[in-house]
Amino acid sequence: MIGSIDPGSVTIEVAVANRRVQTVRIESTRPTTVARLFVGRPADDIPALAERLFSLCGRSHRLAAGRAAAAALDRPVGQARRTADAMGLAAERIAETLRGTVLGDATPNAGIAPDVVMLLREALSAARTLMMHGLSDGKNGNVHAPVLVARLAEAMRGLGVPPASPNLAPDPHTPIGRLLQEAEGETAFLARTPDMLTEADDRDVVEALREQGESFAAAPVLPGRVAETGAYAKHWQSTAMAATALAARLHARLYEMAESLDLLQTAVTAGVPPEADPVHSEKTGPGEGFAALESPRGRLYHWLKAGPDRQISAYAILAPTEWNFHPRGPLVEALVGAEIGTGEEARRRVSRLVGVFDPCVSFDVRVQEAANA
Repeated sequence: MIGSIDPGSVTIEVAVANRRVQTVRIESTRPTTVARLFVGRPADDIPALAERLFSLCGRSHRLAAGRAAAAALDRPVGQARRTADAMGLAAERIAETLRGTVLGDATPNAGIAPDVVMLLREALSAARTLMMHGLSDGKNGNVHAPVLVARLAEAMRGLGVPPASPNLAPDPHTPIGRLLQEAEGETAFLARTPDMLTEADDRDVVEALREQGESFAAAPVLPGRVAETGAYAKHWQSTAMAATALAARLHARLYEMAESLDLLQTAVTAGVPPEADPVHSEKTGPGEGFAALESPRGRLYHWLKAGPDRQISAYAILAPTEWNFHPRGPLVEALVGAEIGTGEEARRRVSRLVGVFDPCVSFDVRVQEAANA
């Protein structure tokens, strides 16, 4: 029996001279060989195994694995399945984004007011139940989805996520409203136009995975690109009201959550299923297929090859963190040249920026004076 894997951690080492970042070094102990665990197993077992292995974004991994297998084995995916998948993904995006935004790098009960903990637990409970429902057969069964969505929406409002609108402005007295006010005062980092990873890149990414395997999955690069994925990459054009880069990234998270809630409300309250399939999946050769989807932290890829006996002979996984925390990636671009100060002040500023990039694992920030300072 295989349980969840050790997710590893990320270390960001920043060298400062004259209060500005000179160099950034990123070291990761995230596992890059986990896809080997799928080889030799029946394709039908892979989705459940993927969910067990990945404690964060487990439903996204399950869905990507299942759709990659369906593409490889020429299995059709009906509208009910696509609707259920869209609901499951929306619910997981809310749960993971909300938890990461409210808690940051704190433990669930450390420094968090009891009423905030209660609201967060209510939201996560409703979202996780919807997540399971969304990944079942698309029927309500014993789950009364409209009630769950209403519970989720109420808890989200209490925490500071306003309804979807052109101008998302959270109540400043809510936990997220207060976080946003603090972020507006952090002027160390400049807002940047992200190089968004999109569905148009999927074929190039998958071809690199097929050819390079684990080396590409550990440090992906597209020629001439500094690709970023996640909420900010998708919603940056809607964050013009934000005064700082940190605030813009928090606003993007609000858009991500509000958009996902709107999808759930439309599907279960108005009875209108999502028009678009949330997963891009294709057959790439005999017994080969891939799936790509927008997980809570960005674009996630699974690719597999199965033999005539439907046993997995090759597998590759590329997670969003490997793009955003690439040694020459968007986090490094955002840090180099920024005036962050020194000592604990500098470490705190970098930590806040790393937090909104959301590495999905624990991280450690180390700041030191550059040798030539």
